[in-house]
Amino acid sequence: KWRLQTALTIARSDLGIQRNATATSSEITVSASFVLFDATSGKPVYSNSSRAISDFNQLTDAYATQVAADDARDRALQQVAEEMTMRMAIFMRQLRASAAAR
Repeated sequence: KWRLQTALTIARSDLGIQRNATATSSEITVSASFVLFDATSGKPVYSNSSRAISDFNQLTDAYATQVAADDARDRALQQVAEEMTMRMAIFMRQLRASAAAR
């Protein structure tokens, strides 16, 4: 009945730059825009976007830093997914309520 189209962007920026130009912390920004289409007509019926930011510390061990970066990305992705789910659920509830009121 529905088709969902999403666009996802993941960006990393370094924060806490030291005098020797090395970063001590970074943040991951995940942005998602999404459009819900009626599968029959192909017309968009709902669109929105979501964004989450998560940070992590840069460590002296490269592997540990990569694990921290991956964890920060996963946390931000999870937040975006939960927000998208909530927004879609609210839209569906409103859609059902308006259909029942007719």
